[in-house]
Amino acid sequence: MAQSLPAAGQIDELRLVIAPVVGIGRRLFPVGGAPAGLPLARSETTPGGLAVHVYESTGLPTYGTYGAGA
Repeated sequence: MAQSLPAAGQIDELRLVIAPVVGIGRRLFPVGGAPAGLPLARSETTPGGLAVHVYESTGLPTYGTYGAGA
């Protein structure tokens, strides 16, 4: 269900709590899933070493270019 919410435009805010782990984790979003504009709004680190990142939805993502002639 969590992976279907972005495709349906039902995400206002995404909070990720990231623990330092060695190894391979699961993908949060499927390969080829619907793009979403989720810029980082704020982040913090807990005393226990967790990283808490909060992303806020802006609708569809915007893309830019860089380099010579951009």
